[in-house]
Amino acid sequence: MRRVVTGHTESGKSVFVSNGEPPRIEIRPSGNEITEVWATQGTPVIPVKQGDPTINMSSFFPGIGDTSLKVMRMPSGSESGMHTSDTVDYGIVVSGEIWLELDDGEEVRLKQGDCVVQNGTRHNWRNRGPEVCVIAFVLIGANGNWQRLTGFESA
Repeated sequence: MRRVVTGHTESGKSVFVSNGEPPRIEIRPSGNEITEVWATQGTPVIPVKQGDPTINMSSFFPGIGDTSLKVMRMPSGSESGMHTSDTVDYGIVVSGEIWLELDDGEEVRLKQGDCVVQNGTRHNWRNRGPEVCVIAFVLIGANGNWQRLTGFESA
């Protein structure tokens, strides 16, 4: 995957500051590949003064008010396991198809171009399709009270 990042010179001229592979890619035992594309902490300030925020990320999930952009590649037959996070997630299926399962057992099949909004719900991703599924996610850290409401523990 190629990531292009823009920024500014000290005089305010726009420039490309990065053009190539993202530096942080995680391959899970399930075969799922997660690329950390970018992240912000708190309210972003323009022009960006920091280096690449993905290099020193200490948590997979963003904190309250923080964001992250991730791209997940799930091979055919893989799944993510039931999990919950204190985030609002915007997902867009880039290619392939995927099944989203909630803790009540209900499932929805999503295919290329479909979008999903995950509001801190306990869920599992399952690729039952014949090809790799690629999904882009924007995660936004939220004030979480789902444990109080559901009794579930975070995975």
